[in-house]
Amino acid sequence: MRLLSVFVVLLFAGIAYGSSATFFQPSKSEPEQFLPLGKGSWKVHRDRVRITIPVDPDDRWPGVIIQPEPGKHFDLSGYQVLAVDVRNLNRFPAVLQLEVVNLVPGSNTQFRHVVPGGIALNVGETATLRMRYGRIIKPGIDWAPGGLFVNFDGFDDPQFNLEVDKVDQLRFFVKDGEVEQKFELSNFRLEEPFTGLSPALESKETFYPCIDQFGQYKHAQWPGKMHSDAEFAQRLADEERDLAAHPGNADRTEFGGWSAGPSYPATGNFYPAKYKGKWYLVDPSGKLFWSFGINSLGVWVETGLALRENYFEKLPERDNLNSACFRTAYPGLRYYAEKNVKVTPTFNFYENNLIRKFGGDRWLIHLERTPRRLKSWGFNTIGNWSPVELFGKSKLPYVISVDSSVASIPGDKGWWRNFYEIFDPEFENSLAENLRQLKEHLSDPYCIGFFVSNELSWGDDAGLVRGVLRSPATQPSKIAFGKRLMRKYKQIERLNAAWGGNYRSWDDFLARTELPDEKRAWKDLVDFNTEMIERYFSLVRDTLKREAPGKLYLGCRFPNDYNENVVRIAARYVDVLSFNLYKYSVANFRPPRGVDKPIIIGEWHFGTTNHGPASPGLCPTSSQTERARAFDRYIKSALWNPYVIGCHYFEYIDQPTAGRPLDSENMQIGFVDITDTPYAEMVDAARKASAELYECRSGEKR
Repeated sequence: MRLLSVFVVLLFAGIAYGSSATFFQPSKSEPEQFLPLGKGSWKVHRDRVRITIPVDPDDRWPGVIIQPEPGKHFDLSGYQVLAVDVRNLNRFPAVLQLEVVNLVPGSNTQFRHVVPGGIALNVGETATLRMRYGRIIKPGIDWAPGGLFVNFDGFDDPQFNLEVDKVDQLRFFVKDGEVEQKFELSNFRLEEPFTGLSPALESKETFYPCIDQFGQYKHAQWPGKMHSDAEFAQRLADEERDLAAHPGNADRTEFGGWSAGPSYPATGNFYPAKYKGKWYLVDPSGKLFWSFGINSLGVWVETGLALRENYFEKLPERDNLNSACFRTAYPGLRYYAEKNVKVTPTFNFYENNLIRKFGGDRWLIHLERTPRRLKSWGFNTIGNWSPVELFGKSKLPYVISVDSSVASIPGDKGWWRNFYEIFDPEFENSLAENLRQLKEHLSDPYCIGFFVSNELSWGDDAGLVRGVLRSPATQPSKIAFGKRLMRKYKQIERLNAAWGGNYRSWDDFLARTELPDEKRAWKDLVDFNTEMIERYFSLVRDTLKREAPGKLYLGCRFPNDYNENVVRIAARYVDVLSFNLYKYSVANFRPPRGVDKPIIIGEWHFGTTNHGPASPGLCPTSSQTERARAFDRYIKSALWNPYVIGCHYFEYIDQPTAGRPLDSENMQIGFVDITDTPYAEMVDAARKASAELYECRSGEKR
């Protein structure tokens, strides 16, 4: 929980139940309604509030906190969506975020439940920020479903479900802003009257099983939910008509480049170039290319069965046709890790639904149909985590993820994996061998390039070397660090004097696993940490250039929170910097000062909570309509950003309703649902964005 330093008193105006209800009316005559969070300020004019949010080095979330008068709560119980109209008063695209909060009883600073949301706005645009919230009617029960990153509406969950009659705060803020920002807020209201949850939530006996035969949540309804096998044929026929009516953009090169745009040297490979001050790729035919892609185009959508057999209404008998739907997973995070389950059987509802839809040839049909969908929807790139079988058949540009299989540093504390043992020669050898396994793609003109690694945990400027020091004496990185210190200090006594240590010998230094006094050892720690980072990026670059000449080194896919010093080093070695940016907009995202390098966005998404899976992902929206709008604004923001040369949506298919075994994620963020039915709103948004792609990028259309 993060701490909040300032609060604001807001007089609650009451709720009139109906199709919508006014939430409150700001009043200039009652200035106690508003107080700044950080250094934010406001001005009330009639029924509108203008807020100014400056850059605040002391607060990453400056803005305004709104709360009811002392001793009272906001009551949102009659509705499902909180809405407020927001106008962007800035001369650039901007994002305003909102959190609705239950506080820990007795605390004015700690969150107990929080629902996040936000909105991206073009210059001068006014639009409605809508936040859908769930409600807690079953707090503290011992039979609530487990293995879900976010639990279903009605159950106690710290994210997205609230005690709706006991809301303590509304927080409007800008996260990590780099310039002063201004917005106008008006028409605060509640929408979508609440009509109740399923009576199945009354008891364990009525709730389970909670996942139906198609892998959908049983105890809710939504547009597009499947109810019988007979619907597969009708949906397939409907989509066939749609795909035939939308074959894709005709005014493109064979690689998806801007055929009407300027020409550059045709090298047979992709490479970065600037046009009118903005970065692009140049496709193999010599035309400008902006990469519009989608990730994870396989069929692997398993959910864990261990400890949860009673969740599922009906699993098929295992036979030759569906045997691939039954697999085994080795989870490492969250639910199964907490239960100390090392291995679990799994079931893949998505692939089973493809069998219902297409029969035994579902894999071959998937390989044919998926590129056809992408072209119809306007995508020009097969994104990361996709099956290599798609690459040759699709005639679409693609990126590939490759890695080294070398052992990790055992003392490191990475999230997805510990950092590589880069002083082991097998690091480079393994990466080279894994590239050679992709031999037919190393010279394919449709191959843009390679990502190596994903969301590595770099930590601060000594983050990696701490893991080295916690490792055994035989660890190659630790031996390399010891040799570096020996060259500098010569004698162990001089190291002890500098670090305030008590090592008996250099062998004793290697044997120890405790960390030194960081204040005294800091420069040595940072210097070796920097050497490790330099070594990692240089080895990867050299290996790629040797094994895959002409293909781009697309970086390591930095996460939202990244170390700028690491990015600066990476920029010296990669062809393109890559970031996974789960934000409402990337219009104002920039590389570190002094770095002029193209950027590709490897992952981003939007989701909602009312279409089956309970989690709306990392950037929530209130509905499929709002999800499509957010998608459009993100694409527009990326096209507006002069550094961004493409963005790849994560991901193709909704995550399992019951959560994936690795980490319990159950996000409704796909372009198709668990039954392989496309979300029409997202398809329409992608087609529209694609049709205007190069005009928007070049500034010929805004």
